[in-house]
Amino acid sequence: MTEHLPQNRTVLLAIDDDEGIHQLLDYNLEGVADEIRHALNGRQGLKLALEYKPDVILLDIDMPDLDGIQVARQLKEVDTTRDIPIIFLTGLEGTVQLARALDSGGSDYVTKPFEGLELQARVRVALRVKRLIDLLKTHGQVDLLSGLANREVFDRDVAVAWSAGERDGGELALLMLRIDGLKRINDEFGFQHGDDVIQSVAGLLQGESGQVFRLASSTFALIRPGTGESEALQLLASLQERIGQLRVPGIDADRPLTSSAGAVTVRFPAADGMTLDSFVANAKAQL
Repeated sequence: MTEHLPQNRTVLLAIDDDEGIHQLLDYNLEGVADEIRHALNGRQGLKLALEYKPDVILLDIDMPDLDGIQVARQLKEVDTTRDIPIIFLTGLEGTVQLARALDSGGSDYVTKPFEGLELQARVRVALRVKRLIDLLKTHGQVDLLSGLANREVFDRDVAVAWSAGERDGGELALLMLRIDGLKRINDEFGFQHGDDVIQSVAGLLQGESGQVFRLASSTFALIRPGTGESEALQLLASLQERIGQLRVPGIDADRPLTSSAGAVTVRFPAADGMTLDSFVANAKAQL
């Protein structure tokens, strides 16, 4: 069973066939990371990398059976380990071997016997790189203005929900909401106030169960597995009423927000001719 580590806890994975090196790494990297996991061969290292998803991997080049270059290449072939920075540990001085190692996916290297301060500095750099990678990944899936998942994630998650319904049966609802007159709000009150409206509606939707997305400037979607037509329509009516009650500073209180809404539901197995594409298209048409 995979052990779940606390969020924001930095974990290093050391893969080296020399137990003495592991002891030195523990000594020199104390305080640099929260935890160091150890593997004494390449195969064990691959297993631990897949299990723990470390922030940085310290990898010996010269190991029997499965060497560091082979390990690095396998790590780069797997989505969940591809972006983990690899620092090679090497006692070799040949530039050809180092070049092969870096070409296989390494981001840096330290020569053994290593100097403690240099090792610490290189690991800290690698940890900063990993944090930036994680941040970019997150921003690639999140709409920065609303804080909701974006269109790319919606396309993926609605396909997952559809596949789950085909496999397990049950009902699935897709709800769409669009803020009316956002262009007018931007023109009359300024884009900052238009952004405030988007953020206010997003905050309201985030309190709902199910998955919530911002698809376009003023359009939002909710995926609700296990929701039938009657419940979906009741929820839409409630959301529209609550959106109308929102008060955004800078926008006239006597001009309440309004929204367009639509929903489509399916009970699996889907009726003849209904596909995922037509399911999503029908929801958009309801707007």
